[in-house]
Amino acid sequence: MEAFEILSKKLNLIQKMKSLAGEQEEVISDGQIESWLELSSRRDQLQHEVSTWDIKLKKVLEKDNEIGAEGRTRFIFKEIAEIIQAIQEIDQRIETSINKQKDGLGSEIRIFRQGKKVARGYGGASPKSPRFIDRQG
Repeated sequence: MEAFEILSKKLNLIQKMKSLAGEQEEVISDGQIESWLELSSRRDQLQHEVSTWDIKLKKVLEKDNEIGAEGRTRFIFKEIAEIIQAIQEIDQRIETSINKQKDGLGSEIRIFRQGKKVARGYGGASPKSPRFIDRQG
């Protein structure tokens, strides 16, 4: 297998990763944590496949050193770099969104705890009945 074929497969996988990153951004903005985790797992699997192709590419390049010979492989390298940069930007937006949601949940928990504290203040023992009851008047 030549370097161009390996790079093409790697490019295809990275494009799928970018698509999944976009989906992750959508589901996290909707607050769907379970879906985000599922998509994250799929991205991890793709990343593992990319790493496998990287190892194969390294072996091919060590044997043939053909990377400098073909302009099309340089084009794919450039495209891969651009897609990876786009993925990193999406991941940064996802991280920001997750942090905002985390902060929002933290404040909701604090409000809930304060409400619980106030409710406990009203739910104490009933007041004692008075000792002297005026029955004549």
